[in-house]
Amino acid sequence: MRLPEFTTYVAGKASGVTFTDLVILPYLIVLVRQYFWTIEQNIAAWILTVVVTAVLWLFFLRLKEPDEQRVGRRFWIIVGLPLLLVFALRVAFPDTSYDVLNYRIVGAERALRGWPFISGDFFPPFYPLNSAPDMLLGIFRHLLGYRLGTIFNLFTLLATAVWVYKLLEPYIPNRILVNFVVLAVVWTEHALFLVNNYMVDLLALPLQLEATWLSLQSTRQNSSKRLWRFALLLGITVALKPLNLAYALPLIATYFMTTFSERKSLRLRSLLTSGPVAVGLFLLPLAPYTLYIYRETGNPVFPLYNAIFKSPFWPLANLYDERWGAQTWLETLVWPVRVAFDTSRTGELAVNSGRLSLAVIAAVIALVALRRDRRLRALSVATLLGAFLWSAALTGYSRYSVLVEFIGGITLVCVISRILLTWKANSLWQHYTRATFAGILSLGLIVQLARASYYVTQYEWSMRPTVFDEPRAHLAEATLILRDYRLEKFMDDADRSRLSSVGAWIESGPLASGFYALLAPDKPILCAFVPDYFYSHEGREKFNQALRQSAGKSLGTLCHENDITTCTRFAQARGLEVIEHLPVTIPVYSRQIQIRMHLMTLRLSEPNK
Repeated sequence: MRLPEFTTYVAGKASGVTFTDLVILPYLIVLVRQYFWTIEQNIAAWILTVVVTAVLWLFFLRLKEPDEQRVGRRFWIIVGLPLLLVFALRVAFPDTSYDVLNYRIVGAERALRGWPFISGDFFPPFYPLNSAPDMLLGIFRHLLGYRLGTIFNLFTLLATAVWVYKLLEPYIPNRILVNFVVLAVVWTEHALFLVNNYMVDLLALPLQLEATWLSLQSTRQNSSKRLWRFALLLGITVALKPLNLAYALPLIATYFMTTFSERKSLRLRSLLTSGPVAVGLFLLPLAPYTLYIYRETGNPVFPLYNAIFKSPFWPLANLYDERWGAQTWLETLVWPVRVAFDTSRTGELAVNSGRLSLAVIAAVIALVALRRDRRLRALSVATLLGAFLWSAALTGYSRYSVLVEFIGGITLVCVISRILLTWKANSLWQHYTRATFAGILSLGLIVQLARASYYVTQYEWSMRPTVFDEPRAHLAEATLILRDYRLEKFMDDADRSRLSSVGAWIESGPLASGFYALLAPDKPILCAFVPDYFYSHEGREKFNQALRQSAGKSLGTLCHENDITTCTRFAQARGLEVIEHLPVTIPVYSRQIQIRMHLMTLRLSEPNK
């Protein structure tokens, strides 16, 4: 292709770019950046990343369906404005949630600069996972500061709502009403709890909903492009979180239900020729981190499923949190309905407005009474299978249910619409039955939305107050928006000097690694407080090897005031002794929001064995 032709082609593609096309760009940037971890020069790696991403994005645009439609202006007012207001409720208060300070920030800071572990590290994020989702939010944190860095969660929720709109459009004839219904579908408490913090559970949603939309489209045209785009989307979702593989299965089932229902359009030869490319596109986002962590640990999904892969750096067991979820197979089957009445084992934020329970009931009704509707039948199967896999494979933990709540919400609304518009009543009894089903489901949805609205004002993962709870504090903190790029600028000179003198960090307790990565991203971090890493000789030797690489450097650890005894014990267990500890105050990008800790200086108490 000549340069003028290429320029014309790019201009033509740019003119058709939608909001969801723009949202996919950061995902592709992160995917490509991982492939250039091998390049030591960070600037050179990022230049190559931008160039290759542009090419990959154009390829992705070529896979678009020709009948994709844009949402109207009303969408951004009816749907976008309320979601923006939820984001603004707490945006001025920095995120201090547990997972973020423990491993989300350090994962992002390492991977944005190169390999996830630097020389001298020993599992700096104490729970290492694919760094792709943390890199996504990390990019926006570097561009917009700590408070606004979470705005990409808002973008992903808006992009998700766009795909919900497209899925609902055939069932809601009124152009204004469909926007209100879209807002109702995405208005679930556990989605809104996540919209302005650095938790990563929302990031896969627009990709999963787009894959759902693709799975329901006709196969009569562009079947290869449809399959390739579907495969790439699912590959990215699994790269963002390995457990998303459980949700990929219902979407794959939905895809093939649609494909095989249109037998005239099915070409076995086409499937065989397109399939290998689809498999490659699915594996493309997974390859860099999977190969890297396999090389480092011997487990491609470390530390998950180590009973299968047998890495020497983790006990030979599959991770399972016994605090959450069903305990028996019978409980597993009824868990999606039970959570509306008993939330004691659903997570730290033990609230549930009942969306999932309503969705399961609606899906059953659809399969019994509305099974002739192919799209609704596929959505119902996806809802039921997703709910079961959430209960069985994802421990029934509330934060992991958002995708099923959205697909189930679409199913719920479509069932109500079909009952009211197409269910023919041949008798008075059938008429009352139809009205009763529609009324109960509609009332249930209204109650669920009211409960979710209340929960959003009371809870979120950092448990920050809303602007209505503390308006003055919110206004004061809001003045720091776009001024909160460097943590050390908020510290006192004495504390900054003490922390800068540390040459290597020993992670002796939780809620500290994020500060290490933000203050000194080029200094090694050695995790010493997770016993699982030291159950084997190989784990202990790997720690000692990392410690030897820091020989001659000042060793330090940050410890919360209430954890000094515990931190000291973990340091001593690794052959280290505390020679001094001084109180320091760590401001979380604020003069008001501060964490009181102790800086403990360490040294080897005896030769490491």
